[in-house]
Amino acid sequence: MANVEMPSTLCGKERMVRNKLIACAVLFGGLLGLFWSTRGRATAEPTGSQTIPLHLEGAIISASGDTVKFLDVPAGEGRAGTVNDAGFKYFDIECRLSLTTDGSVRVDNAVATPSAHLPERTEHFISGTYGMSNVEIAVTGPAMSVAGRFVWNFSGYISGSWTTGPVEGHPQLKLLLLPMDAVLPGGYSYGYDSSGNLIAVQQAGDQITISWLKPGMDKDHPHIYGIDHAYVWKLRPPEATPK
Repeated sequence: MANVEMPSTLCGKERMVRNKLIACAVLFGGLLGLFWSTRGRATAEPTGSQTIPLHLEGAIISASGDTVKFLDVPAGEGRAGTVNDAGFKYFDIECRLSLTTDGSVRVDNAVATPSAHLPERTEHFISGTYGMSNVEIAVTGPAMSVAGRFVWNFSGYISGSWTTGPVEGHPQLKLLLLPMDAVLPGGYSYGYDSSGNLIAVQQAGDQITISWLKPGMDKDHPHIYGIDHAYVWKLRPPEATPK
């Protein structure tokens, strides 16, 4: 993967390190939460019901303070990010974590509730100028692609494009010649940057997250692609864009 060198600000290398530390803590805490049995609320079904397999790789993960949220967690048989994801149920899981004096992480609360999963959310993006610290990208689109898909482009500090729609039959993924058994995280639109690296893109409100995907993040499952690093860009109003 090409090195994307960021300015030496909190949004640069420090932010990348911080994000990776947060991601590790989130995943560790999430796994603890999912197996937290004393309250019987960390699984997708109430205590006494049959357990449903969860696919955290397909969730949207956010954290604030001592609370971690896994949104739109696919639950069911199959693999998130594949043609099988239409058969999933979706849940929002919220965990509250604390750190003890001996350095261990404790899950103080973990609750799962059904979520209103909207697969079409990957179809909607907002064009405009997005900023992160003192750098910018311009997002333009949409342009018609194949089979009802749309192409979006970004240029500036970094550049590339993505195409909306599911993994199955995705035109840009075909060009990257991914392995037949490749599994990508769900809930994203996919494309590549100007260096040909695989990216996953997601819009949430006035922010676009561009994530770089890499296989083998889980050594036991080398065909599963995970997020290597990600940058969050915030839409800037026209008057805030430097001329």
